[in-house]
Amino acid sequence: MDIPDRADRLKWIYATRGNKKLAERYDAWAEDYDEDLLSYGYKLPSVCIGLVVRHAPSPEARLLDAGAGTGILGESLHILGYQNMVAIDLSQGMLDVARNKGAYRELRQMTLGETLDFADDSFAATVAMGVLTLGHGPPESLDELVRVTRPGGPIIFSMITSEIVQHQFRAKQDLLEREGRWSFVEVTAPFQSMPYDEPDITHRVFVYRVT
Repeated sequence: MDIPDRADRLKWIYATRGNKKLAERYDAWAEDYDEDLLSYGYKLPSVCIGLVVRHAPSPEARLLDAGAGTGILGESLHILGYQNMVAIDLSQGMLDVARNKGAYRELRQMTLGETLDFADDSFAATVAMGVLTLGHGPPESLDELVRVTRPGGPIIFSMITSEIVQHQFRAKQDLLEREGRWSFVEVTAPFQSMPYDEPDITHRVFVYRVT
């Protein structure tokens, strides 16, 4: 599959409709993905890593990297001593790149928004970086992330600050809180997540704790 020039790759991904096509495009992008995001000034990993270290249990605890992509997050956490991580992603091509980094105990192809092939309470902590958004991981993804995370465990996830995305996810976040399935811990201020490529796009990173 031909892919566009680096400056147009994010728009190419955002314009994709359907999980099959999305997986194909991520497969095609996988080998260049890390280099491209570095060139965009990608800040989400450093923010999410800080929140994992702040809120997650010990590095020996089992952690889910949901929507792991090429393992950018897991590679850095592995350097910091996290040795028991599981990666899931829609794209097998991205997971193949992640596997080569040697950071994960297990890598499995799964789709956010569908039932995850894990038992209840499988993980001490869950992180979903750069994946929970319309067209990728829908609001319903949060139900499964709560289900597979143990009571007391944090769920750390980023969200673009566009009004439509926040509106749809906020309804699910509030419902989970009203149902007593998780409780709010903290959220960052908005920040430019890719200042060299999309300076008008900002994200926030949320932390909730499963109850």
